[in-house]
Amino acid sequence: AQLRSGKLRLDDDTPAVAPAWLDTARLSQRQTSLAARTAELGMRLSAADASKVPEGTDPKQRRMIEAAAKAAPMVAKAEGHMKTATDRLGGDDAQAAADEQAKAIAALLEAAELFADLRALIELTYQGHSQTVALLTPAENDAKAPAMPAAVRAERTTKLGEQTVARLRRLQGLLADEVAALEQGAKAQGQQAPGQDAEAMNAQKQLLARAEQLRGQAEQSVVELSKALATRSGNARELAEQGLVHIEELRRLFYSIIQHLKELRDRQAETGDRTADAESKDDEEKAPLLGPLADAQREHLQTAEALANALEAQADAAGQAQDPQAAEQADRLARAAEEVRKSLLAMEDAASGIERARDDSKAMSVTLEPALTAQPKVLEHLEEAIRILEPPKQDQKQQDQQQQDQQQQDQQQ
Repeated sequence: AQLRSGKLRLDDDTPAVAPAWLDTARLSQRQTSLAARTAELGMRLSAADASKVPEGTDPKQRRMIEAAAKAAPMVAKAEGHMKTATDRLGGDDAQAAADEQAKAIAALLEAAELFADLRALIELTYQGHSQTVALLTPAENDAKAPAMPAAVRAERTTKLGEQTVARLRRLQGLLADEVAALEQGAKAQGQQAPGQDAEAMNAQKQLLARAEQLRGQAEQSVVELSKALATRSGNARELAEQGLVHIEELRRLFYSIIQHLKELRDRQAETGDRTADAESKDDEEKAPLLGPLADAQREHLQTAEALANALEAQADAAGQAQDPQAAEQADRLARAAEEVRKSLLAMEDAASGIERARDDSKAMSVTLEPALTAQPKVLEHLEEAIRILEPPKQDQKQQDQQQQDQQQQDQQQ
């Protein structure tokens, strides 16, 4: 469609021409094949019947069957759009076919989302609500920001809000499943080995309880946002940002240790940029920036301390296992913890440097040079900790072979 409209052009600004193999007849054949595969998928999903699931079925399995039943009509909708796209391609109308294909993709994505696990659904919720906040945030110092009619912006924001509420309510069920599985596991373990790992289970229960609290707060904010949009009240942006804060905190609860380290690295880099910016200003402009900078650097230090403790605890636990792989893992965790400990020393230097400048700024001219010298060292140690924990990237053949080996082991088990 773009080739025919002349939108695609070569370096000399002449219109690009479609190659011989790219035509609507061949695309129609591929689209017909995809529609057939989608129809087969729809038939499989239609076989799901949540009402026939026996009592006592695992909650996760029940939810999977319920998701299949809900996904079936969405897949059927996608198949309908694909068939229409085939007809449009048969009529040599590429643009109309592309529009139908986009609708098919949207329906398939909506169906696929129903099978998302806890972490994936939290990430989707975060991404979707971030779009809402962006729509409600006016462009600043950006002449290229596209203009959008108020009615279109309101429609998109409302739709995204409905989507976020639906996702947050699905999260409630997934969190409940996690709690049920934890209690069932605790009961089974208590029968086999009473008293073991009680502390870890209690910690997991507390995490899930906190997650549900944040989920509920986020849902309340987004529901209030929808009301504010409907009544055109002035606090819509504030409510959207409030909801995003809750979702971001919920998202962090389920980070892996590497993700926590990466977030700390990114936030430390941002603080370093702000420190450099403050140093470039005169004394009068610099003074009010020093307090927030000191607080941010001290917060990074506390986070790093918690991560170092967690890595050391994991290293100790892995070291107790009588397994060569566990021993290797323990070594990696211990080395990563050591790097984070080294970053703590540099963070302390940076925080102390900023705090001295903050305290002295009322009486004299100050410099942030000590902090600016320490902050790059922080990043070096955090980067090294991440490098130690992240396995090196392998080529595709190695990954495929490992996957096949794992599948064979699973089948044998």
